[in-house]
Amino acid sequence: MSIINCDNIMIQERIYNYFERNPQLRVLFLFDKMGVYEGELQNARWADGYQFHAFDGKWFNIKLKLNQEWKGQKVVLLFPWELRPDSEAKMLSFPLLDVYAANMEFKDESYAEFMQRYGLGQDVAMFVKNHIDELTSSKITTMLSGYLNAESFSTDLGVRAIVSSYLGDKKLLEWDGIIVKMMILDLKSEAKRQLDFYVKLQKHREINKAINEKLVSVFGVTYSPNSQAKMADVAQRLKYNAITQSLAVSPEDNYKSLKLSGRFVLDQINRIYEKGMQDNFLSSKFKAAISELAESIKESELIRVYGAKAPFYYLTESLSLPIIADALVNGVATDPIDVLDRMRSLSLRLGPDSTQLNFVHFVEAVAMFYDSVSHVESYKLDTAAEYVQLYMEVIVKIDRNYRRAIEEYYKLTFADDAVSHQVSSSKHLMDEKYARVCNMVNYEWIECVRDTNSNFAKTGLLRQDEFYSTYFDPTKRLIVIISDALRYEVADELIEQLGKEKHAATLTPMLALLPTDTKFCKPALLPHTELALNGGGMLVDNKELSSTKSRSEQLQKYRPDSVCVNFSDVCSQIQSHRELFKKQLVYVFHDRIDSNGHGQSAEDVVANCRKAIDELTKFVHSLHMTLNCYNVIITSDHGFLFNDMTFEEKDKISIKEETITSSSRYYLTESDDAVMGISKFPLNAVSPMKAPASVLYATPTGTNRLAAPGGYGFAHGGASLQEMLVPIIVSNRRATNTKQKVNVTLKNSNLAMVSSQLRFQLVQKEAVSMDMISRRVICCVYEGDTPVTEPLAVTLESTDPQHIAKRTYDVSLRLNRSVSGGLLQLRVYDDMDDKNPLIKETVKNNTIIEQDF
Repeated sequence: MSIINCDNIMIQERIYNYFERNPQLRVLFLFDKMGVYEGELQNARWADGYQFHAFDGKWFNIKLKLNQEWKGQKVVLLFPWELRPDSEAKMLSFPLLDVYAANMEFKDESYAEFMQRYGLGQDVAMFVKNHIDELTSSKITTMLSGYLNAESFSTDLGVRAIVSSYLGDKKLLEWDGIIVKMMILDLKSEAKRQLDFYVKLQKHREINKAINEKLVSVFGVTYSPNSQAKMADVAQRLKYNAITQSLAVSPEDNYKSLKLSGRFVLDQINRIYEKGMQDNFLSSKFKAAISELAESIKESELIRVYGAKAPFYYLTESLSLPIIADALVNGVATDPIDVLDRMRSLSLRLGPDSTQLNFVHFVEAVAMFYDSVSHVESYKLDTAAEYVQLYMEVIVKIDRNYRRAIEEYYKLTFADDAVSHQVSSSKHLMDEKYARVCNMVNYEWIECVRDTNSNFAKTGLLRQDEFYSTYFDPTKRLIVIISDALRYEVADELIEQLGKEKHAATLTPMLALLPTDTKFCKPALLPHTELALNGGGMLVDNKELSSTKSRSEQLQKYRPDSVCVNFSDVCSQIQSHRELFKKQLVYVFHDRIDSNGHGQSAEDVVANCRKAIDELTKFVHSLHMTLNCYNVIITSDHGFLFNDMTFEEKDKISIKEETITSSSRYYLTESDDAVMGISKFPLNAVSPMKAPASVLYATPTGTNRLAAPGGYGFAHGGASLQEMLVPIIVSNRRATNTKQKVNVTLKNSNLAMVSSQLRFQLVQKEAVSMDMISRRVICCVYEGDTPVTEPLAVTLESTDPQHIAKRTYDVSLRLNRSVSGGLLQLRVYDDMDDKNPLIKETVKNNTIIEQDF
């Protein structure tokens, strides 16, 4: 007989077997003890000649159909267990007693048949007999596929399969998954599923006992059957020991009675905790369950007893907040390198999906800011060229780290009052520190220029009006991108992004015109014979170049096969502009930062700097790789000053003399009267513009703002280093990628596997740069040549050449099989070469692993 291939095949096979073994059998009675059969047989498809009927309370109809409609068919009748005629009284009241007596009942005691079919041993006979209903359900037999044989099947497997089924799973769970899901059932949102699970569990003492024995073996407690939060005791011990297992118990620890010890126990605790935290489908609910059930284990109390710098083994979201707050109060300004190391470790241990990572990244950025400030040895130097050198080596990093810290600050969502206060306070102190640093360095810079009477000419830098004549080569095709207000530190980050590609690029500074305003600086980058002041603006070869069309006409006077275009007109469909970029010279005007900077919030300013970096990176890559443009230059008209602070009216310098034009950072005047806080220079001495000798350029000596039209948090026009030093990035396409991959090493070589886990640190030796590209490595532990952990990929891609903490990666590998030896080996490979390890290091095995956990 052909058997229908469907989910209920196992029970159907047994039913069919009854009729095949007993040719005279006409009616088979099934009494459903737990609703197992009805769920599996109600919608089943039956072979020809079979009739299935679930009892509907109509005894007479069944008798009638047996004698008429079902005559000649093999009939399967399903009844509730309560109707089974298993006593004399029930037999006397059973309406179909005559049919029942003449036929057969489907017996649960088919365990012998079950054991014979799969060749199971007598050691599991009693378990099979007691749980034959569950074991023969299609859900569980499917779950146990591959295990139903003498070598594999065990009572533990059977228990886990049944519990997995109670939990609603279709796959066989390990004990760690079972315990995690039992904790999740204690959530208020899971109340209905919790009730169903424990009702089933209480009906099966052997299953219930097995669960409690497992819980006791790990946590020393059972679940609490009479409590709503049945797994609270388990959750408390799990949370406490997961966090504190690496700490010596303090007498002041109020939770010390929960302490568990032993490598075997701790290994299982770690497996359960990692299962809950790392499972994509369970982690959010597991974290919520731990938070609710183990609320009495206060992270703040653990911090009080053991300190924020204690080597906690695992970190909860809540535990990370006091650590972050402590770093902001105790160390971020005084020991930033230590804080960087702590935050790097914290971020890697919290994982990529942690809600606290934005706080960690903010603290990292603040620490990097203070570290960069510490490298300023003196603000008072002898020459203008020395100030340029100071800017290139130190100040640019201060500017960049401040911007990054502000960028990270505006990603934060505040919820915890203590942390919110510390973050806000730390940010305010950083704002003030940055303002003082910028003011001091620029005050001394302008004083130096004035005292030496150098008029900014002795910097050793190319002047902006010399750009075209210096960089245009009539034998080569060139694309020039002028990004408005792309200050040098933003370009410093941009070139790191370009460095990740195979392009070759260099970054050098150029000296912008004064005033550092778009209407003066941008036209000066075009070819010209003469620049001349014209009221409050500038003429280029006697024309005002205020539009893209007029600038294009100016360019074509000197180079006919050329054009000026706006970035917004060509960026989206770059391939459709292939012919345009075949011209000998193309100027592309990019205006992301400046057009969105004036009058905008600090959040908007930093966001537009980020967008500018992303846009230009993508655009340059497209020019090189899509349009085959070999030579691309990115430069800017001017930089800017930036502070996320409110500038009060009393802090602005009032202009009381007549001006030709003015903004918040400069004004032009013919008055040579001394003004406190203002430095004045003859315009034609500090700028290539032709101007009357009487016209003076006036700017605050430092970074103060003027009470004049224009922005204050974002400002330019003055003579600060941030406004005057603009970038020139020269990017050339390489035919082949000749860059070397970054190298990798271990931070320490004394490796040991503890609680089935190996933790170590990889160090990326060099930063990703124009000379070095990122490397992806695979880490795995071996016993002999057999891998005993899952391979883990780590991408080494840090572009920070200064802070080794930013090039250090925490790695954790866990045993996934039993090991017999005391010595293992860590191997680290390049992902493109699994034959030649970059690192081979012995690992002491100080752990034990349970096969079935």
